[in-house]
Amino acid sequence: MIRLLIDFSWWLIDRTWRFARAWSGDDAYERYLAAQPQGSEPLSRAAYFNAYLEHKWRRYSACGRFSRSE
Repeated sequence: MIRLLIDFSWWLIDRTWRFARAWSGDDAYERYLAAQPQGSEPLSRAAYFNAYLEHKWRRYSACGRFSRSE
């Protein structure tokens, strides 16, 4: 019974940690690598996060009020 509680506790900690990483976006690069087709060259971690942040903030410059070209 104790072993079952210990196993459940570790399972719950693991799931909580995975949820927190997914919610915060910390595991985005790992999910990107898992979704890459075989044989294609993945972006480096730095290049991926630059593209990720550019895509994330693009919506704010779309209305023209916060354009970076000014």
